Amino acid sequence: MGQPFVWTKEEGTWKLRRRSISLDKGAEARGRCIFTVTASFVREGAGGVKQARHAVPLPAGVRPPADDEPADQEAWIARGPFESRSIEIVGGDDGEEADHGKSGQGKVAQPGDEHRMRCRVWNRARGTISAAGGHAAHLNALAYMSDSYFIGTVSRVHRLWRFPFAPSEVADLDPALRAHVERSNRVDGLGDGPDDWAARPTVGMLVSLDHSIYFHDPRRVRADEWMFSEMDTPWAGDGRGVVLQRIFAADGTLLATCVQEGLVRLTQEDVDGAAREGATAKDAGKAKL
Repeated sequence: MGQPFVWTKEEGTWKLRRRSISLDKGAEARGRCIFTVTASFVREGAGGVKQARHAVPLPAGVRPPADDEPADQEAWIARGPFESRSIEIVGGDDGEEADHGKSGQGKVAQPGDEHRMRCRVWNRARGTISAAGGHAAHLNALAYMSDSYFIGTVSRVHRLWRFPFAPSEVADLDPALRAHVERSNRVDGLGDGPDDWAARPTVGMLVSLDHSIYFHDPRRVRADEWMFSEMDTPWAGDGRGVVLQRIFAADGTLLATCVQEGLVRLTQEDVDGAAREGATAKDAGKAKL
């Protein structure tokens, strides 16, 4: 990246409907299309007085973090524009919670049960979003945060080694990064040491192919207050994976539903049986979350 891009159409292509409107727009760099977006809008109150209404409830027993709760993130992550708390993996329909990785290993999916697992996290923008940005700033922030941990759900439920350095290199990392890797591996159920980690398949490529966000109650979005995300993956195969995400306000309001498909390519073995080499510890700052 690092290359400037330009929108291919200044105004995009608008499609008018009776009560809604959609916009198709693209961006290009070096003469090649690198990004396309389709945004649909609906007029508030267009649904009328009588409406079919329901929403998935906030999972039972989850509560927003206390303001004085210690951060899960180490200092090298905490410089970002948002903060996260209580990253955990739970066992799907049975409601059995993971151990958060704080004192032990997270819940491990049995083969064939990966679709039943749920990855959970609390997110909010760091600080207070300025009123000058208007409500659109909160929607933009939610969209930004929705991409965090998203397609990585596939690697978590399959207990894949997802960092761009070998397990044997963890001991030589900066202490803060090493602590993050060790805790993440416990939450993901990879075990407690290099021997356990090396036994797991390795992510070779993990990248988004598309990302859809459906805002249900946009006026209720306050991205500088805690929002709860729960992610699950109904399918993975053929080098790809699909993840669903529900985002709730702390009061239980379902704010948005997101869908993402991504490439999930595993490192393959060469003909002599040796795994192809990945990145080294010098790339540690690029570790996949």
